[in-house]
Amino acid sequence: MTTLWSDNHPDGLGLEPRAVHEGMKFKVTSEGEILGEACVFRADQHQIEEKMVKVPTKNGKFAIEKYIHVDVMCHVWLANPGRCSTDSEVYLMRVYGLAVVRKEPNSLNSKVLE
Repeated sequence: MTTLWSDNHPDGLGLEPRAVHEGMKFKVTSEGEILGEACVFRADQHQIEEKMVKVPTKNGKFAIEKYIHVDVMCHVWLANPGRCSTDSEVYLMRVYGLAVVRKEPNSLNSKVLE
């Protein structure tokens, strides 16, 4: 998704990609094993597009994939094997990474792949 914003300058319009939003949830994994869950608490830092790739689909059209650097704050719940998880095991963590977002042909919305 791209956000349109304006600053105090009369001509100050800009477009900024937004891959990750407040309230989004993600699984925390390592080598395919689920370690916990993260919920985005703050996503107000700039999200910077690294590159965009056109990916051919089976029907001959193109999907668009964008690689966007994100810097967000998350509430993270980590699984404790052999123990019950409680709310007191929630951590507030800054997460910086590369989000891969894909928009299929004829779709109005994009989805975060990674």
